Amino acid sequence: MQKLREVLDASPLVALCESQVARKHLEAQIRKRFGAQVLKDWGLEELKTFSGFVNAGFRIKPQEKALWAVVFRRTIDEYGNEIRRKPERIAVFHPLQVRKVGSFIR
Repeated sequence: MQKLREVLDASPLVALCESQVARKHLEAQIRKRFGAQVLKDWGLEELKTFSGFVNAGFRIKPQEKALWAVVFRRTIDEYGNEIRRKPERIAVFHPLQVRKVGSFIR
């Protein structure tokens, strides 16, 4: 089982970092749920999807709700031209919302 810091360093969500609208939306959600200090201390690079945390040996805490963002997936042809932009809603979780499998929360 990996440690939380190893999981966070492994694979940031690049699509969220590229979209300024998604970043602002997620920052507002984190400020509302956890406070501005958590946003300063952690940032957005630590956000992971459900499967990202589960594959690393973590579980979402009970009663935790996902943070939502809309990102656009681009389809590009062999010449580098954008063919299509498809909006996709992504659910991500903050490290404060997870725990290691086998650990207990009181």
